[in-house]
Amino acid sequence: MEETQQKNSNSIESRLEKIEVALNDQQRVMEGVSRDTGKIKKYIFWGRMLSLFYLLLVIAPIVLAILYLPPYVREFTRAYQEVLPARSGEGTSLQELQRLLQELKGP
Repeated sequence: MEETQQKNSNSIESRLEKIEVALNDQQRVMEGVSRDTGKIKKYIFWGRMLSLFYLLLVIAPIVLAILYLPPYVREFTRAYQEVLPARSGEGTSLQELQRLLQELKGP
């Protein structure tokens, strides 16, 4: 009887040792996975920051143009409206442009 108890205890101890070895292997693997996951999170974070930078690089000039160009466009169109009088809703004809050029050249 003692002999069977000894075999059972040896069997249980060997199983516990195998389980302990397997758990240690799994712990090492999980640490590696955790380390790699941290690297992936950093990579994704910096990728998002770079995308945001590119987006700002495109949108910032557009916003600045919308804010600062209208006065210059108005001034530009005002200068040409004085030179090229537009009829009510119609474009200027070629003859009018030639006449204006002749007036500007002088007699």
